[in-house]
Amino acid sequence: MIYTFRYLITDLYRCLTDLHTDFKAQLQSKTSMLIVYREQRISREELQEIRANIGQLYSTNTFLSTTFDRDITAMYAPDGLTLNTTDSEHTCFESVVFKYIVNTNIITKPYALLKNKSYYFDEDEVLFSIGTIFRIDSVEQSLSNNNQWDVTLTLAANADDEIQKELNFYIDQIHSTPTLLLLGDYLADIAHDYPKAEYYYRLFLEDQSIDDDYHKIMAHIKIGLIYVQKGEYATAIDTYETSLRTDSR
Repeated sequence: MIYTFRYLITDLYRCLTDLHTDFKAQLQSKTSMLIVYREQRISREELQEIRANIGQLYSTNTFLSTTFDRDITAMYAPDGLTLNTTDSEHTCFESVVFKYIVNTNIITKPYALLKNKSYYFDEDEVLFSIGTIFRIDSVEQSLSNNNQWDVTLTLAANADDEIQKELNFYIDQIHSTPTLLLLGDYLADIAHDYPKAEYYYRLFLEDQSIDDDYHKIMAHIKIGLIYVQKGEYATAIDTYETSLRTDSR
């Protein structure tokens, strides 16, 4: 899909870059802070994943459309929980208002107001480029509406430096961590595929040829964290106790 629309994506990015400089100059003459909103329905699983990653970086994988006017967002995501009955697993969707706080002094991917460029000029649309990185600040149920969640994110400063630190960390892990654990870590931390991550952790524990108590303890702890994510706290405690027994041998 990206390949098919590569020329359109490139052209849109170029236009956004051209608009970005003027938009920042206009903003900075008035304020250095920009607050915009986006409301949408997301799956309950995606919301739980965001809640589990408060304080972490969040990168957009598409152009991100937002608006200055929070009231406009209600047009796109009515309140309340919905159930998608077309799926065999009946996916639940939650209504979420994303609040983006932007320090315009930060050097980042381009973003701009499209008021004079958009067909819907009255929506005060601010468009962010693909790959813009935010930090998840908070995830809370709305105080004014129990059927809605409020997610606050801040444009990340020095995101490239932090990503490089993360990359260096994983490079170090590659040299010091057994392959099966490394696969589990990737699936849990990057892909968020917890069932497959648990599979590789358990595969590591079942390997009788491995005599490495430290990494066995870590495998039990990581499995315990997966059960915490699933809300199965009793099983998580059992797993942690197993790691303690391994440690005391």
